[in-house]
Amino acid sequence: MSKIGKQLIKLPVGVTAKITGDLVVITGPKGNLDRKLPHGFSVEEKDGFLTVKPQNNTFALSPNFGTTRALLNNMVLGVSTGWKKVLELVGAGYRAEIAGKHPFS
Repeated sequence: MSKIGKQLIKLPVGVTAKITGDLVVITGPKGNLDRKLPHGFSVEEKDGFLTVKPQNNTFALSPNFGTTRALLNNMVLGVSTGWKKVLELVGAGYRAEIAGKHPFS
């Protein structure tokens, strides 16, 4: 079984999950996202955590176990913190400066 798939997904304050059959809807302050679960998986919400469970432990479900959990975790992060891009310049020879009005300056 997948080490990633076994991890719990913490729902931050203000984020809710609605599970209807094989459809999971995550709602938070930045919007809502929904995803249909792959065949053979179920999601359970308990005490502010989501758990992805395979319906049976077959080798055919193994490749999608961690992927399903990661996609749901990314949905939770998307509706709570949103998307951000961090630029990191490493090494010699790079020159960068902020031009114009920038929200972080």
